[in-house]
Amino acid sequence: MPEQQQKESKTCPRCNEEKSAEEYYDIKRSYCAECERVDRREGMRRYGATLRGKSAGALQSTRKGIRKLEAEHDIKIEDTLTVDDVMEVLSQEECSYCGEKTELRDRTLDHISPMRYSRKNTPGNVTMACSRCNQSKNDMPLIMYAAQQAIGVDKITDLIMTMAIRDDGYVDDVFKELSEFGNLYFDNRATKAIEKIN
Repeated sequence: MPEQQQKESKTCPRCNEEKSAEEYYDIKRSYCAECERVDRREGMRRYGATLRGKSAGALQSTRKGIRKLEAEHDIKIEDTLTVDDVMEVLSQEECSYCGEKTELRDRTLDHISPMRYSRKNTPGNVTMACSRCNQSKNDMPLIMYAAQQAIGVDKITDLIMTMAIRDDGYVDDVFKELSEFGNLYFDNRATKAIEKIN
């Protein structure tokens, strides 16, 4: 940077402070670097509060989870979920499990069958759950969680129908898969219990 430019300074119209050229990303820009960072953070916060921003964040979090599961368990997860798919799911106002109307900030993307068992990150394997239900369900299979929470048969039937439609499948196949994932869940728990004893 030439000596003349290093000595150059100007007042940032945002913070009203005189700052040297080094405190700007480029002296020709209006705001100092600090004010630009604040603006960027605020913009990201506002974007994250929108349906698209929340959906993009949920998808990014899911992809991070996929990389971790694939590395830890040496498995391959089918990943066809898109931001538009997530937006469609998170635009649902009622929690798929408790049926409560849920504000956007409390809506979460839940894998109906946990990815470690289903190996699916697909439109048919996700639904909107309020943060409370998502947390209590954790990695439980749908059938077990439904029984534990006394979720009505009609609600579960609707969810299974939606799963089949979103993945262009059949209800019988979805129900069979859900049963298989339940068995995997119990096998996994039994294995962990045996490991603790030994």
